[in-house]
Amino acid sequence: MNNITLFEQLKNDFNDSKKNPNREIISAYRVILAELSNKLDTKNPNDDQVLGVLGQLYKSENQMLEYHNKPTSDYLEVVEGYLPVEMYVKLYNQNQMLKLN
Repeated sequence: MNNITLFEQLKNDFNDSKKNPNREIISAYRVILAELSNKLDTKNPNDDQVLGVLGQLYKSENQMLEYHNKPTSDYLEVVEGYLPVEMYVKLYNQNQMLKLN
């Protein structure tokens, strides 16, 4: 069985997304990979490092969407697709609590 890291999967999915006519999806992958490169000191980050950055990206995108009064974005949906269910639920609930305050 070939275990692929989350970072490798993101890079593979980015390359696959280039076949997609939706430029927003391609742009989302570019931003995510750039953020990972900027925030992490390694060329091959482990899954926990990648998830930490993805969690930060999820939070910041939710704040931007709330500010612009938009429900979602292609970028947010790409980020969400890589979050484990437990992490997504936790982040989602935190975001909902912030909206209530």
